[in-house]
Amino acid sequence: MGQRKYLLLLVSLAGMVGCGVPAQLLGDEGPIGLVLERSLFAPDIFQGIEGAKVTVLVPGRRTSAGVNTFTDEEWAAEKLEWPEVMTGAMEIADQVVASLKVEWERDENGVILFGEVRSEDPFLGSAMFSKRFLEKFRAALGPELLVVVPEQARMYLFPRFGGKLDDFGASLAQAYQESALKVSLEVFLVDERGCRVIGVLGSRLQN
Repeated sequence: MGQRKYLLLLVSLAGMVGCGVPAQLLGDEGPIGLVLERSLFAPDIFQGIEGAKVTVLVPGRRTSAGVNTFTDEEWAAEKLEWPEVMTGAMEIADQVVASLKVEWERDENGVILFGEVRSEDPFLGSAMFSKRFLEKFRAALGPELLVVVPEQARMYLFPRFGGKLDDFGASLAQAYQESALKVSLEVFLVDERGCRVIGVLGSRLQN
């Protein structure tokens, strides 16, 4: 394997949802979405995330065998452009949000401690970049959410204020260590500004 060339594009994820997925992005095997991955995997084509050190968004096309991500050569051969790819990927993220099923963990008084989402959808991680994500959970968790995605098939949601994220840090770290599809222990903040990383589980989070 030769040396990979990295492409870090500072494209805003907000405001890129269009009226339809461009036809050239559909192909025979499905549209292009975004997979949350560790930068350790060294993808050729990826999208950086504000504040993140080890987590990136990688474009890929869903196939019957999973998701095929792109080499530099494939990206160039298909003449793909980030604005169009992001428009389609955010529409997929909207669809993922609509399909999310959450298991709520509550204390003895019925107060929500956190929500757990399990999904086999490879584009699960992209859901929190959708504009619809915050609105879906605002009533239950408030206007600012903390999100941890230790593995591609699981996502955990906590209220930012009055939440108990630190109390469950050990359990989340264990889920991360035991997973074959690790993502990261970075903590995402989702609010009116969008989605960004504000720290790592177990460390002091940014204000």
